[in-house]
Amino acid sequence: ETTAYLDERLKTIENHLGTDAEGARVKVELGRGAGHSKHGDNWFAQMRIVITGSDLLHAEADAENVNAAIDMLKDEMLAVLKKSRTRRIVVARKIGAKVKEWLHSDSEEQ
Repeated sequence: ETTAYLDERLKTIENHLGTDAEGARVKVELGRGAGHSKHGDNWFAQMRIVITGSDLLHAEADAENVNAAIDMLKDEMLAVLKKSRTRRIVVARKIGAKVKEWLHSDSEEQ
């Protein structure tokens, strides 16, 4: 039951990864927090995604039940993925601008 629920939530992550999904390794850890009573945020969920040629992405969540922890983890990882994608786009644009500037200055010298 929990495995099927997690698999369903991971499909959203996989769809968001797009072409990077094939080269990605995903590790998910679910469990009860050590030393907690039977009340409160007892469940934790952690996810690490390693994409070839990219950074390590990490997210974690705590909740009162395992399904809520999985849902919170999915939302947190989607936020991390969006931030990572935005960062890569900004870097690519900066590199492109520098190359264009360099090419422009090269053509002026000739």
